[in-house]
Amino acid sequence: MGKIRLPRPFEHEPQVTRIFSIAMRSVLTPPKTTLKIKAPRRKQSERSAQTQHRVVQAAACLLQSQGYAATTVQGIARHAGVSLGAMQHHFPTKAQVMAAVLRHYALKRVRLYRHALQHTTTSPQKIDALFKALWTLLCQGPEFMATVEIELARRSDTELAAATPLCWHVLILS
Repeated sequence: MGKIRLPRPFEHEPQVTRIFSIAMRSVLTPPKTTLKIKAPRRKQSERSAQTQHRVVQAAACLLQSQGYAATTVQGIARHAGVSLGAMQHHFPTKAQVMAAVLRHYALKRVRLYRHALQHTTTSPQKIDALFKALWTLLCQGPEFMATVEIELARRSDTELAAATPLCWHVLILS
């Protein structure tokens, strides 16, 4: 006894079968071209500021976790996700990166203290607000430990000492 063969629709008409399969394929598969909406290109100054911020943040994280001696320019660039050339365009030396970390932390400190003092009226309230701000600075982010590492390294690194003056508040407020 032989196999029973059921006729397939349009088997004898190859053109119809081909058209039918193409139509079904187009219905079942999503289109290959999708519209991509491009965001407007940011200004060069914005891209530079973002690169500098990423480098400073990466340096602070590495300083906190590894210490000053183990933190290298190459490691900072790798951690920041930028090329070594891009980083050295903004900060040619390790000392200049460290100076930027100190400046960033000093500006953060000033903003936090000013904000704390704006919402107080009496002296005890001001003192309490400043202590809360100080505690926030000590506990929030890696910057505090990074600045301690930099200050300790200043004793033996003359290039770092020259690039990071002791009186950052004078530079910020002037």
